[in-house]
Amino acid sequence: MRLTLVTGGKPVLPPRRLKAVAAALEAHLEKKGSLEAFVGMISQGEMRRLNHDWRGKNRPANILSWPQFEGRKLAAAVRKSNPRRPLYIGDVVLCPDIVRREAKRQKKPARHHFTHLVVHGVLHLLGYDHVTPRKAARMEKLEKKILQSLGIADPYAGMGQDSPTT
Repeated sequence: MRLTLVTGGKPVLPPRRLKAVAAALEAHLEKKGSLEAFVGMISQGEMRRLNHDWRGKNRPANILSWPQFEGRKLAAAVRKSNPRRPLYIGDVVLCPDIVRREAKRQKKPARHHFTHLVVHGVLHLLGYDHVTPRKAARMEKLEKKILQSLGIADPYAGMGQDSPTT
């Protein structure tokens, strides 16, 4: 798999770090094709509106994601895609104010928390979720492996209420 993470405006992570995140995801996933996702930042007010409109929750979230393909449709889309052009797989948006607050409360570097949430959001775009305990365990295990390869400790150790909300 070849993954490109595209940003608009001020990037969520420095470009070099975003490329490292994409490379770590590529190395740990058995996906085929050339894929592309948008990763951006939005204000707390915009996040609240989107979380309300899309999830019915009238509060801002730390991260939201919108996969372009549901379930097994991603694999079919990859098979049909042009190998010379990346297949767009969806959007991930983070609220920097919330992410920084959570990082401070969790006593971890904000860069690590942003990295974790980007990995988490992109995994959602690739069809992973945490709807059931079994799926959550599978997704968390993969997140930990990817983050460990980036030099980041287990993001779920002692998290409590601050787990990703996508």
